Amino acid sequence: MTEIGTIKYEGRAIPKECTDEEAADLLLDQIISETEIPVSEARVEQELNYELAGFLQKRRYLAMGGDHQLEEVDLEEWQREIRREIIRDQKVEWILNAVIDREKLTVSFQELEEMAIKLAEEEQTTLEMVQRFMGEDYALLKKDALYKKAKRWMAAKAKREEQKMEKAEEF
Repeated sequence: MTEIGTIKYEGRAIPKECTDEEAADLLLDQIISETEIPVSEARVEQELNYELAGFLQKRRYLAMGGDHQLEEVDLEEWQREIRREIIRDQKVEWILNAVIDREKLTVSFQELEEMAIKLAEEEQTTLEMVQRFMGEDYALLKKDALYKKAKRWMAAKAKREEQKMEKAEEF
């Protein structure tokens, strides 16, 4: 279980015009900047190595296909940027897991099936194909569904806080 006692996600102001996704991202960035969140350096290195291998493989593939005018890339700068993204992703995952644990968020089979149907439509495939890939119980979708629910919960909570602050200012 992830400890959330040191994270304060209540009482944060977000612009009204933000979508729930944008609001959640703003909140996550605020929390990350204000909170010491553990990061697994070994996991960062492992993910960085996977990203690098994929990047280099893609460049080799493009060169084999005749794309000899590949854009020059400062590999060190690329690695620094990817490292920042990986670290942010780990911290976001830690926060979302903490919210899920603290608020006891769950997803039903029906919610997972609705996501699977939407995914099948987006990918122009059948629900059966999605089930084969995700598992009969949609286990591979569960984590994503929980993270989306945690983000929506955080955004809704922040928006309620914003409305309370506006009402208080009216008096």
